[in-house]
Amino acid sequence: MIKIVNGRFEGQAQPGDKKVEIRAFRPGTPNMAMYGPDARAELENYIPAKYNTNTTLKATIGEDGTKDLKFDATSR
Repeated sequence: MIKIVNGRFEGQAQPGDKKVEIRAFRPGTPNMAMYGPDARAELENYIPAKYNTNTTLKATIGEDGTKDLKFDATSR
C-alpha cells in the first residue's frame, strides 16, 4: 500500500502494465446491534468504487521507472 500525502505518492513497482486502485478510509458508523455499547467504528472506504474495486485506472512502468504518474479522481 502506498500512502498519498498532500496529493503526492512514492513507491516502487516492477516494470510492466499495472492496475491502479485508489482507496481512502474514515471511521464509519459502529454496528451497535452486533457489538453492543463497546462497538468501535468500522473503517469505510469513501472513494468511489470506479477507482478501486471497479477500477479502470492503469499505469505502465518502464524499465527505467516512471515518474509523474497522475490520476484525476472526481466524485462524479
